[in-house]
Amino acid sequence: MSKKLLVAIMALVWSAQVGASTVWINSVKIEEVLMQSHDGYQAVTVRYSGADNVMLACAPTVQHKVVSVWTSGDISAFIQGWVSLLLAAQAQGLTVDIAVDSANCNTAGIWDAYGSPEGLGYRFSAVRVKAD
Repeated sequence: MSKKLLVAIMALVWSAQVGASTVWINSVKIEEVLMQSHDGYQAVTVRYSGADNVMLACAPTVQHKVVSVWTSGDISAFIQGWVSLLLAAQAQGLTVDIAVDSANCNTAGIWDAYGSPEGLGYRFSAVRVKAD
């Protein structure tokens, strides 16, 4: 009986941590979409306005209000789809929500488009466009 209880508790704790790193930055406007390349890596960086970053801990995201997605090699069709979605939202002035992985903060000095602190900020994993 105690083994079953221990396994159940461990499963509950583990399942709670699986999605714990996803954080939504809600109701923001897209100010800029930047595509950049360096040393075999490609990055799409989004600069946004309108959100309070008090609860976030990634310096580039907090200071510059930027989040990014990056990859080695070519930009995939999926990431190109995000770029299209982001540019459409920006052009229409629509509000978006952006999901970021709070366990994945890029602070590499090679990504300095926004000055100090350097880096790409949090890695984003989803974008939701909202009708205003």
